[in-house]
Amino acid sequence: MNANEYHVIHAVQCLRAGRHVFIEKSMAWNLAGADEVIAAERASGKTVFVGYMRRYATAFLRVMEMVQALPPKGIAFGELRRDGAGTLRVRDMIGSNALFTDQGGWFPERFTDFPVDANAERQRLSMQQYKEALGAKADEPGSQRTWILLNLLASHDLSAMRELLGMPEKVLHAWKSPSWPFMTVTFQYEGFVAHYEVGIDNVRVFDAHIEVYARDKRIKLTYDTPYIKGLPVTATILSSRENGDHSEEIIRPTYEDAYTLE
Repeated sequence: MNANEYHVIHAVQCLRAGRHVFIEKSMAWNLAGADEVIAAERASGKTVFVGYMRRYATAFLRVMEMVQALPPKGIAFGELRRDGAGTLRVRDMIGSNALFTDQGGWFPERFTDFPVDANAERQRLSMQQYKEALGAKADEPGSQRTWILLNLLASHDLSAMRELLGMPEKVLHAWKSPSWPFMTVTFQYEGFVAHYEVGIDNVRVFDAHIEVYARDKRIKLTYDTPYIKGLPVTATILSSRENGDHSEEIIRPTYEDAYTLE
């Protein structure tokens, strides 16, 4: 758990020292770094575990069971797919972390008593990784913001999306704000699409969810901020009963947070 620029460097050092590694997401900020960690893991015979805690929320596991149990023809949009999903919405529009940590009883401290050259080295590594990932756009502040957003907040969402439905076939559309960390993407899956929107603003709301729209039901997984202890992750199922009644079910498996479960 350290600055993003050092994830690859320190992970490789630990593997070469014969240690298992639990590394905070994102594992690396470019493909070369990811390849380096994978090669070091294979050479060491040890295990690298990347911390994507949203996959371990009990409500997420319940939603996975529901999606996998959808009937082959129980879809609303697109062609048939083996798990019966129709279309998917992934949303993560949240207020900045400080809006929650400052009121969450954590009493966070921000330290500045470190050597000037240490911060200069971190900035140098950061720019080096931007250049490897972004090429000619590495010096553009907008491209840097987008890359940071993808590697930090968005990595949680895309990890959960892949765990739930696998890898998409391609990207149909992508847009980013020129001046603020907002982005929308449309992914093509086999027979349906996934709509993704992510952004950080100055509103004290944590609006993060994954919703699957099938022909006969809607399954919604809702996350709350992890910076306030004990807020549950829930699953909401909307469906129509055989007699025509509308049904709404909320599943709250536990108050135990996803970090602890992971």
